[in-house]
Amino acid sequence: MEETADAGGRHAFRTWVAVAAVIVLVSLAVWIGFAAQQRAQVHVFFDAAPVECDAGDMTVEAIDIGLGEGRTQVIIDATEDVDCRLRFHVENHGRVAATLRNVVLPLHGETAGGSLQAVHLSPLGIEPLAEDEDGFPALDAVFPSDYRLEPAAGIELSLHLRFNADGCMSPGSMGTNGRGPVVDVEVLGRRGERAPVATLFTQRGTADSDCSPGG
Repeated sequence: MEETADAGGRHAFRTWVAVAAVIVLVSLAVWIGFAAQQRAQVHVFFDAAPVECDAGDMTVEAIDIGLGEGRTQVIIDATEDVDCRLRFHVENHGRVAATLRNVVLPLHGETAGGSLQAVHLSPLGIEPLAEDEDGFPALDAVFPSDYRLEPAAGIELSLHLRFNADGCMSPGSMGTNGRGPVVDVEVLGRRGERAPVATLFTQRGTADSDCSPGG
């Protein structure tokens, strides 16, 4: 009788452990799925005039990139006096708060080689990291943040662009930013990237950015 009772007890314990494990796994899957769903409700987008310049030359040209009529790209001339801002909006349409962990403008760090670099993120007052996570000089402009965005809240951010004296671009050459700004968003402890659908601003080389012999 005791052996039967012991066997029954062990069976009940194993059943309880299996049920508990299933509950944990289901709860984990629900948490991950809900966090991803809410993170997808954080929207990053440009308005109709995403670039403003206090100094330097900027032109707006029509462009056909297969995304419909009326698309334009902004061309910023890489001159020593350039003083421009790339403006974008971040809005939380979800049901829980989101935290902006990093704002990244790819290939706009000081050592990326281009003639424009992102030097400041306003209104958060953040400067870019000098090194990447491996300790090398940063190719991307990475602005660390802990800004909390409540549900139904939004913020307008500006990346300040300046001339990069260490970069090189021959006069008339074009360098289009293919992606970004990228916002690293954390929701319920889970992180992921959010970015605009398209980034349509281009830097154009000038005599100031020319590093060729005789340039």
